[in-house]
Amino acid sequence: MKVSDAILPQGQPPEILDLLDQIIAILNNGRYQLRVIEEEPDFENSQGEMLIQVSEDGVTKKLWFFDGTVWNSIAFNSDGGALSPISGSVVNTKYTQDSTIVSTSNIILDDDSKPQSSEGAEYTQLATSITPSSSSNSLIIRVNLNTRHSAGDTSIFAIFKDSDTDALVAKYVLSGAAFDVSNCYLTFEMKANTILPITFKLRYGTLSGTIFLNSNSAGSAKFDGIYFSSMEIMEIKA
Repeated sequence: MKVSDAILPQGQPPEILDLLDQIIAILNNGRYQLRVIEEEPDFENSQGEMLIQVSEDGVTKKLWFFDGTVWNSIAFNSDGGALSPISGSVVNTKYTQDSTIVSTSNIILDDDSKPQSSEGAEYTQLATSITPSSSSNSLIIRVNLNTRHSAGDTSIFAIFKDSDTDALVAKYVLSGAAFDVSNCYLTFEMKANTILPITFKLRYGTLSGTIFLNSNSAGSAKFDGIYFSSMEIMEIKA
C-alpha cells in the first residue's frame, strides 16, 4: 500500500495538508524507509530513514527524520491531528500588493546616518501588519518596488517598524537617465520579540527631482492596474 492510500486527518489547516503531501511524496519516491518505534531515536542513521513514534495508547506522537547529522521531529497533538511546525518552517505569511501611483520630492539624506521616520514620504498603501505566534520566531520582510526618477538621480528607500524613528534597512537606486525604469528590492530579517501586532512601513525619498512608483515615464498608469509593488512578511519557526 502506498502512503497516499492511507486515511489522513480531516479538517486540518491548509499548511498541514501541504506538509502531509510533502511527506507522502518523500515516502513514495522510495528514498526513505518507514518503521514504528516506541521511544525517541538515540542512534545515528545515514540511510535516509523516517520513524513514527507511537505512544503507549497507540496515538501517533512524532514523525522523525534524519538529515545526516541530527534527528528532527514533527509533533502531532494529543488527538493525533494537527502538527506543530518544525524549526525553520514558515508558520505565517502576510502579503500586500499595490498599484497606486505615488510620488515625492521629499529628501532622505544620503549620508552615514540611518534614515529617519521624519524624512522622505511613506508609501502608506504598502504598510503590512503581522501578529507573531511566538516572540522567539523570526520575521523576514521583503519589499519589491517599481520606481522611476524624473532626473535620473538617486532614490532612497527604507523599511521602518511601527513608530520607530530609525530605519531597519535602507537601500538606494541610481537611475541611468530621467524616467529610466528601476526595481528596488529590500530584505530584512529580525527576531519577533513580541506576540503583539507589528506594522512594517516603507518610506522613500530623493536628493533632487521627483520619485514615482508604479507609473510610466509620464507619471501615469501602466499595464491597466497590474503594475504592482509589494511587501511580504514571513514568520519563521524558531
